Amino acid sequence: MLYYYYLMQITLKFDKKRIHMLQIRWHSRAGQGAVTGAKALADVMARTGKFVQAYSVYGAEKRGAPMTAYDKIA
Repeated sequence: MLYYYYLMQITLKFDKKRIHMLQIRWHSRAGQGAVTGAKALADVMARTGKFVQAYSVYGAEKRGAPMTAYDKIA
C-alpha cells in the first residue's frame, strides 16, 4: 500500500520593502500529482501577471519513486 503525502517547503527572498521571489519545493512520490500541482500553481500565478518557473527533478521514471518539483514566483 502506498501512503500519499506531500511535503512542501516555502522560501521567501525579500528586503525591507518587498518580497523579491517566492520559492516552493514539493516533495512526493512519482504518480501522486506533485508535478501537475506545481504546473497548475505556476499557470494561475502567470495569469495574475507574475513571472513564474515550474520544473521537476526525478530519478528513475517509475511509479512510487521519490521526486521533487519546484516553483519560483517573482
